[in-house]
Amino acid sequence: MTTEGQICAVYVALYRREEEETSAPSSFHWALCYLPRSDDDPTHGFYVYQVIDDNGAWEYSKETNPHHVERNKRFHIVVKLGYVSADINALAEFTESQPATQEDTPLLSTHRKWSCALWIIRVLSDLQEAGLFMDIPLATDGDKAKFYRRIYSIGALTSADPNSYFPVVYHGNVKMTHYK
Repeated sequence: MTTEGQICAVYVALYRREEEETSAPSSFHWALCYLPRSDDDPTHGFYVYQVIDDNGAWEYSKETNPHHVERNKRFHIVVKLGYVSADINALAEFTESQPATQEDTPLLSTHRKWSCALWIIRVLSDLQEAGLFMDIPLATDGDKAKFYRRIYSIGALTSADPNSYFPVVYHGNVKMTHYK
């Protein structure tokens, strides 16, 4: 899948849940977002991949043309994770090959059932196993649970206090921070 010289930025977009639009969030909907490095500008839109459970069954959803996450009224923040050594087409193919359902993926200690967050963690872990994404440790279940808790904390703390521990920047209307 590696394409010589091609790199994409990787983000997690967090959205408030419908029932928590006006209260402190207890969880977020997660979406996986990519930007080609040649256009590492969030104001141009992201390639967005996510799984949703609207009808009692996990389904795959994607935006393969640049999509403006900030236009969704529930959008909260994007968290930049790092870079993947692949072009957007190869990355899209890899991501789309991941099943929306749990399959044989074990649940983390942070979860009682399958979720959009666990799907993203599995995709990132598989990218890491393929040698394409090394910025965040995801080798063990403990690493994955720590990653989940940190992303959740970024969402919760930036909801409560925009000047929190995690520095927030705006690119146009895109609210953003970094994982590290």
